[in-house]
Amino acid sequence: MGDYGKLYKTYTPEMCNKMKELVKYADVLTPNLTELCTLLDVPYPNAQISFDEIEEMCKELSKQGPKHIVVTGIDVNGTKIANFIYNENQEYQIVMTDRIGDDRSGTGDVISSIIAGMCMNGHSLYKA
Repeated sequence: MGDYGKLYKTYTPEMCNKMKELVKYADVLTPNLTELCTLLDVPYPNAQISFDEIEEMCKELSKQGPKHIVVTGIDVNGTKIANFIYNENQEYQIVMTDRIGDDRSGTGDVISSIIAGMCMNGHSLYKA
């Protein structure tokens, strides 16, 4: 849908509204921060967002249906990348690694595929 607080040119307001309608059917969502903000109709943060703030956003989104949310590709001070794991009624978990090189297109799609496959094979969201 987008990155760095901006939607891709291909995502029209109508398409975003349709994506918001699909949320209620999801068990697991894997938005990045831009997509999470878009799905909730909240502004993209201008400063480093805290994990507690992301948890509140995930709690709000989970009211619409999905009980498991992985917010992908969160920049942490320009040196690390984190994935925020939300499972309803549990403490959140973080998977973090060093940032290596430039951004790479399609990594959100790759991680979503891995998460789906691992979960379908009985692994926890954290392990996936």
